[in-house]
Amino acid sequence: RLLNSRYSTKTCSRCGGKMEHRKGQVLECGKCGLTINRQLNASINLYLRMWGFPASMRVWEELTLPILRSGGVALKGGETNDLLPMNPEGAEVDVLQSLHRFIKAYVG
Repeated sequence: RLLNSRYSTKTCSRCGGKMEHRKGQVLECGKCGLTINRQLNASINLYLRMWGFPASMRVWEELTLPILRSGGVALKGGETNDLLPMNPEGAEVDVLQSLHRFIKAYVG
């Protein structure tokens, strides 16, 4: 089954609301106020869709935000951490580690 990328940029990855352009690559949600890079927002949305998670405040708080804070992404003046979680060859990949790598690919 193919992943539908439709509206992955225009849908807020935190609440499911409609994103509006602020400046350049930055979007802001009209519903919850999230301000985020459009490519990062899209990558989070696509990952959540791939695993069947809805865009919701609960998923954002329990799954997405902890990974963003610990994985090389600075949020509002936070410190970055360039260390990726280790996954030995052949080990089962967990969902959090997969999301971290997926997001890291878009952030650099």
